[in-house]
Amino acid sequence: MHHGLIRRSGGLFNVHMTKTKIVGSAAQLCTVIKDAEVIENYHQLEASAGELGMDDLLLEKSLEELEQVEFVRLKRAGGKITRVDVTVPLLGDIYRALGARWADLGPTEIEKASIQLLDTVSVLPTKTRDIQNSLGLDPTQLEIIRTIGINAGYLGEYKSRSDGEMVLYSPLHWEEHPRNIEQITKKFSASEIVKALRIVRKYPGLPAEEVSNSVLNDAVKSGLLPTPSVVSTRGKKQFLFTPIGGMKAFEKSIVEKARAIIACVRYGEVYGTITKVRDPLVLLMALKDRKYLNPHTEALRQYETLRNLGVGRIERDRKTGRYSLHLIDNDDNIRALELAIQLLQTGEPTIQTEGLQAAKQLLLPGSYLNPTATRSRFANVEPAVLPTRMVEYVNDVIRGANVDFD
Repeated sequence: MHHGLIRRSGGLFNVHMTKTKIVGSAAQLCTVIKDAEVIENYHQLEASAGELGMDDLLLEKSLEELEQVEFVRLKRAGGKITRVDVTVPLLGDIYRALGARWADLGPTEIEKASIQLLDTVSVLPTKTRDIQNSLGLDPTQLEIIRTIGINAGYLGEYKSRSDGEMVLYSPLHWEEHPRNIEQITKKFSASEIVKALRIVRKYPGLPAEEVSNSVLNDAVKSGLLPTPSVVSTRGKKQFLFTPIGGMKAFEKSIVEKARAIIACVRYGEVYGTITKVRDPLVLLMALKDRKYLNPHTEALRQYETLRNLGVGRIERDRKTGRYSLHLIDNDDNIRALELAIQLLQTGEPTIQTEGLQAAKQLLLPGSYLNPTATRSRFANVEPAVLPTRMVEYVNDVIRGANVDFD
C-alpha cells in the first residue's frame, strides 16, 4: 500500500494512513539496505531513499521503526544520524516483525479496515455492498477507504455486468481479468472462492493433480489461474499460481520465469523418483548464492523449461555423468529468482518500484554521489483527486466540524 501512499498528499492521507505509510516505507527500505552491513555515508542513504520517493523525514521515521524491531542500529552525532548498522533478516521475518510493529503503533480504524479490505479483494473482487456488510463499515468509512485506495493505486472498481453493482478489486492481482471472476461467482459462493484461492496463495506452485477443490478446477479451466507445466521422469505435471497484476509489459516475462523456477523445484519436491527436493526455498537460496545446483540424475529433464526460457544452462558433470543447472547471471534472471524466493517466503511478490534498482545502485561501494544531481523522486508527489463528498469531509475535519455524511 505504501508505494501509492508515498505518491499522494492531502489531508485525507495524513489523517488516516500515516502509520501504514511509515511502516510500509520501512519494509521497502529493508529491500534496499539488506545486503549492506554498514552504511557510513548517510547522505548516500538519503539519495537512495529519494529514488524510492521517500523524503528525509520519512526516511528518518522509517529507520527509527526499523531500530525498534532491531533491524538496524543507528548512531547519531549532534542529533543527526551518522551511521547505520544493518541486521535485516529474511523477507518473511521482515513482514512478520513490521506487521507486529504496525499493530503496536495503534493504527486508525481506517488503516485497519483498509488492510482487511485489501486482503479480501486481492483474493477475490468483491461487491462494495458485501464489503461494507462484512467489515461493518458505515458509508463515511467505506468512502474514505475507497477514495484513498483508488488514488493510491491499490484499489480499482468496475460495474458488474450481471446486476450493475459496483465491485472493488486489487489491480495488484486482478488487473487483467477482474471481470472474468464473475463466471465462477455464478457457480460458487464468495466464501468458497476465497477459501480455495487462499490455498494456492499459501502454497505457490500447488500440483494440479493434487487439487480436489472444484473451485480451483474451474478457475484453472477458465484461465483465471496461471498453470505452468513441467515434464520430467514422472511425465507432464501442472502447477497452480494466483494471478499477479500491476506488472509492466517487460516484467511479465520475469513473472513467467519466476513461476517456472518454482514449478521446476516443486516437481523435484513432489515427483522426484530417486531423491526429492527437501526444501525448495533452501534450494533456490543456494542457487542465488552459488549460481548453480549440484548435479542430479533428473536435472536434464526437470530443468528443461528453465533452459528454454533462458534462465539457465544444463551442463553435464564429467565425473558423475549427471546434469546440473547453472544460472545465466543477468538482471532479468536474478530478478526472477528473487521473485520466486519471495513467493515461497510470503506467497506475495514485493513490488519493484521504478527507483528500486537506482536506490540499490547508490548504496554500492564506490558509487559516485553528487547531491545536486541526484534525482529526488519525492518531488513528484501529487495531491489526491477527491470526489466532492471527500473534499467536504476533509474541510470539515480541518475546521473541527461534524465529519459524518448526511
